[in-house]
Amino acid sequence: MDKPLHSVNAEPHFSAPAPSASSSAESHTVLEEPLLFNNPGVSLETPYAAVLKTKWAQQRASHVALILLFCLFITGPFAIATVLLRQVSSVSIFGIILFAPLIEEFAKIAVPLIILERFPWRWTRGIQLVFVCAASGLIFSVIENLLYQYVYIKDPTPDILAWRWTICTLLHVGCSTIASLGLYRIWRNTRQHYTRPDASLLIPYVAIAIALHGAYNTLAITLSALKIL
Repeated sequence: MDKPLHSVNAEPHFSAPAPSASSSAESHTVLEEPLLFNNPGVSLETPYAAVLKTKWAQQRASHVALILLFCLFITGPFAIATVLLRQVSSVSIFGIILFAPLIEEFAKIAVPLIILERFPWRWTRGIQLVFVCAASGLIFSVIENLLYQYVYIKDPTPDILAWRWTICTLLHVGCSTIASLGLYRIWRNTRQHYTRPDASLLIPYVAIAIALHGAYNTLAITLSALKIL
């Protein structure tokens, strides 16, 4: 007797009943994942945000005072190094107009910027950054003025001294304050959203400070060439 033919439909895979449309496996969709919908039992806070909140809550007035004193103390050596570097780089008119302002404006805000990027919780108020940068500009200007008065210029006239201690001082303080607004913006963004500091927010403000400083240097060169200054 011949054996019955074995058809393809007799294979177990094809003969298995179709899964029910109402089975639990089919009813689970991507939208039911805990992180993809508003689940009050799941926290969406990043670890970095949690660290920021904890660190800011732990800051005390004494911590802030130490940071302010540290920045003011370090600004002096930074200013001296920057002035000397500026003298090396400013061997041409192009260097005086472009590279000198670029180096000086970044150097005057370097210390508070580094602290802001690495330890943003050390600043409990944005105005602290503005104060430190303005003071940095003042300290830088005092050191530079003393170097011009006793080293760079032999027997400076009273007019030159008056110019340096007024116009030049206002320039450095003003440019540093403008750049500090960029630091304030970085701090505010980090404080509001608990995200990592975004240094790109600084660019427009420091660019304005560099442009103003470069314009002043251009004016000073012109006045000096005309024997006015």
